[in-house]
Amino acid sequence: MAPIHKQLASGQWDTLSLVKQLANVDSDVARTARWYGKDQQRCEQAFNRTQELLDLRLWTIGGKAGGKNSRARVNCCATPCSVGKPTAVTWLPSTAISSSSQ
Repeated sequence: MAPIHKQLASGQWDTLSLVKQLANVDSDVARTARWYGKDQQRCEQAFNRTQELLDLRLWTIGGKAGGKNSRARVNCCATPCSVGKPTAVTWLPSTAISSSSQ
């Protein structure tokens, strides 16, 4: 599958600070929530972008702190647009920041 965020996947992601990476993830989580119940296609597109950005984050940190970041991805995967309202964005920054600083 071709990357959605082509520039980020080609190496630009590694140049972003943790705050900017999380802001990108947060934006797509918010878009997923915004489109839930209004436009299924846009909801799923935002959800897929969120997953890709979380994968890029996990790839960036490698094995250093994958546990908590992986849990963030699992939590996000457990709430696709077709199953239920997406998880609130509040869990993501605290999970990702705390595990990346260890």
